[in-house]
Amino acid sequence: MNKIIRFTTDSCVFLESYKRCNNLNVNKNLNSLSYYNIVYEEDLKKKINLLINAFKRSLENLYVFQENNHYIYILCDANGIVLDISCPRNLLKYCHEINLKPGCSLNEKDCGTNAVSLALTEKCEVYINGKEHYCFLFHNLHCIALPIYDENNNIIGICDISSITEKEYTYAPSFIYLLVKYIRDEYLKLIYEEYLTTLNPVEINILSSVSRGKSEFEIANSLKISVPYVKKIKNSIKNKLHCKDIEECIFIAGKLDLLGYFHMYHKLI
Repeated sequence: MNKIIRFTTDSCVFLESYKRCNNLNVNKNLNSLSYYNIVYEEDLKKKINLLINAFKRSLENLYVFQENNHYIYILCDANGIVLDISCPRNLLKYCHEINLKPGCSLNEKDCGTNAVSLALTEKCEVYINGKEHYCFLFHNLHCIALPIYDENNNIIGICDISSITEKEYTYAPSFIYLLVKYIRDEYLKLIYEEYLTTLNPVEINILSSVSRGKSEFEIANSLKISVPYVKKIKNSIKNKLHCKDIEECIFIAGKLDLLGYFHMYHKLI
């Protein structure tokens, strides 16, 4: 069973967080969330955009499972910076009042103990009820957050579901697992699609041959091309996949099962 951090069973985790907030001089009377104009490096920016698209797709696909429409859905990056939010019209005013929008920070040092910050530090599901938040700003919120892991088991983001009233919070704890699973699956699917449009059939063929231990000479003979051209294609693959060597390309392809996905795709086209 997946671990869930709650105040009733894990008060020590909360108390440690409160202590850190106190040492960091986090303002309990915070009126609104801090905003950062984050500029991501190009490679990370692409992954962030894929994650946001996966979040949007997942909410659309799972909309029919939502019994009610009073949740605030929040997607954060691996540092607690909000990437996207989705909520009904009646909660837009509340989000505006506390400055909850893409670019604002839910990191512990900026707004104290909250579900997102604890999910990042504890690397598991976290539930926080009202006044268990460090800052008064969140005392009317009931929140649950869960990390989103990539194919290498690294946290790529945090998904949070929040509600203003606990009574309306019935479905969130079970729904968040389904939502995070959909987000991760959609994220990997988008990565596949990204690679499919990046590598051409010749590059895929050569990458597949290298992964099977074929030498450059064997590949050249098989494809009836020159060895220098094989070297050129390998360099092209490294550049397109942003890898330092062909071994890293093979590692990525293996992790994502891309070679099988590539061959299936190119048979269809």
